[in-house]
Amino acid sequence: MLHKLSLRKALKTVMFLLTCLLMTGCYITRSATVSTIPAEKRFMIIHADENLWRARDYSIADGILTAQLGIDTVKIKTTKTVHIYVAPASAVTVEGATLTVPVVNIGKADYQGIDWLEVLGLTAGAAYLLYMIIVSLVSPF
Repeated sequence: MLHKLSLRKALKTVMFLLTCLLMTGCYITRSATVSTIPAEKRFMIIHADENLWRARDYSIADGILTAQLGIDTVKIKTTKTVHIYVAPASAVTVEGATLTVPVVNIGKADYQGIDWLEVLGLTAGAAYLLYMIIVSLVSPF
C-alpha cells in the first residue's frame, strides 16, 4: 500500500512538472535580416522608439521596405508576424495607407519559429512518461 502511494505522489509531481514545461511552448524567437524573412510571415509590426505600426503586404525594392497599413482590427497570429525595429523614428514615412522605411535604418528583425528540438524532446518525454505510467499500472508488484 505504501508503494502505490509513493508512486502516485511521484507521478503527480512529474505530471505537474511536465505541464509546466509544456506551457512554455515550442516556439523560439529568431533574428533575421530583412531579406531573409520567411515568406509565410504575412504581417509586420514596425517599432520605432515609442511608436508602432501594424502592416501587411510588405515588399522590399531598391533598399526600401514598403508595407500597407490598416490591419488594426484584425487579430494577428504570432506565428505569422515579424517584428521590425527601426531607428530613428523619423526614418518611417507614412503616406495614406502606405508605410516606407529605408532598409539601412532597420536595426533588427525578429520572428517566432518552431523549435523542432524542443518539440522532439517534449514528445519523447511525454512518450516515456506515458510508458512508465502504463508499466506501473500493469506490473504485478
